[in-house]
Amino acid sequence: MKQKAHIDIIDVKIPDSDLVPETDAQRVPPAAPASETPIRKRGRLIWVATGLSIFVFAALVSLWYFATASFHTGRQGEKKAVPIAAVTAPDKLPLDDFFVEVQDGQGQARILRCSLILDIGGQERQALLAKEVAIRNRIYQIIGRRSAPGLLAPEEKKRLKKDITDELNSLLGPNVIKDVYFDQYLLL
Repeated sequence: MKQKAHIDIIDVKIPDSDLVPETDAQRVPPAAPASETPIRKRGRLIWVATGLSIFVFAALVSLWYFATASFHTGRQGEKKAVPIAAVTAPDKLPLDDFFVEVQDGQGQARILRCSLILDIGGQERQALLAKEVAIRNRIYQIIGRRSAPGLLAPEEKKRLKKDITDELNSLLGPNVIKDVYFDQYLLL
């Protein structure tokens, strides 16, 4: 009778290079690196999508800005000046920095600092600018004859304006000066 023999297998390590022929060893691709986790892939995808959307938004905003800027500049070129009916506003001739010494009630010197604006006709402006020194001298004389308390009273200010208007019209011609306005009026 035949009897089967029981053989114990001994664990012996055999190198792989001995078992595999050399041509097969070269064909085996190298092991792939460990793949990224799905969470990392998703995070990277979100960053890429965010950057791309910011770039697209900036491109659209700059396109809109330059399109509207060229639209507005084109419209400005189309605007034409519309002539206005001849409205002649009276010209004004400012006379600044009058410092006039006046006497107060006790005989002490005080100084009136004022600036005037003369309401004149448009055609006389150049002629008046040539005579500015004579106009200023006449105003100095008119104010210098007044006293300090008289310059503070409201009725005296009105009378002073009328006297200046009358004197300058007698110097320059009738109705050249229409009115006189005080821009500054300070008694020191």
